[in-house]
Amino acid sequence: MLSQQPNEKPDEKVPQQSAFESRHIDLMVLFGDWGFDPIIDVSNPFTDSNKGSVHIWQGREDKLVPVEVQRYVAEKLSWIKYHEIPEGGHLFLFVNGWSDTIVKAMLFGEKETRVSGN
Repeated sequence: MLSQQPNEKPDEKVPQQSAFESRHIDLMVLFGDWGFDPIIDVSNPFTDSNKGSVHIWQGREDKLVPVEVQRYVAEKLSWIKYHEIPEGGHLFLFVNGWSDTIVKAMLFGEKETRVSGN
């Protein structure tokens, strides 16, 4: 009884996107025309430094987002506050203590420190 939804026909299944197709779409988005140059056409949304800031938190060991890309962006957009976590990977945020460290740094201006046990 639970194996079928009331309006679902047994031969109708949602087609799955293949890994190849998914990567192809990702590459089209990455290298396609966005209609603007993100490095030239993006300005600081917080011209009054007391109203906010933009931070990039990057794990140096990230295998999905190359650290060089974020370094380049931070270099070109000097108003971005760049934080690089030496032993961090793509999901370093979920390592015990890092989410608290990030929140404290953003709310209270505290410097990030290495979290013990990482």
